Amino acid sequence: MKIELSTDQAADILLQDDYANWSRVATYALIEYYEALEEDLGESIDLDRVALRCEWSEYKSASEAYKDRYAESMNETEARVFFEEYSTVIPFEGGILIQQF
Repeated sequence: MKIELSTDQAADILLQDDYANWSRVATYALIEYYEALEEDLGESIDLDRVALRCEWSEYKSASEAYKDRYAESMNETEARVFFEEYSTVIPFEGGILIQQF
């Protein structure tokens, strides 16, 4: 048995995770990404907030993400290209989500 969630319901589930530090705007960007993926694949995707918490990281910028991961600086454009080459990147107003690789 499956329950279909609205965007708001799915976002609320992610935001209730005490171990994740999602901003509201990042949460909606992530849910919208998976909704588009479901549409492209033609099949539903199960919502697993623990897996999503482990799989995605939120940053203010790609350069911040690069410095956090590699303790080195890189300009925003180069860092964005780097992450897009090796991972999935979801930009949103005020930040970026990067899938772990």
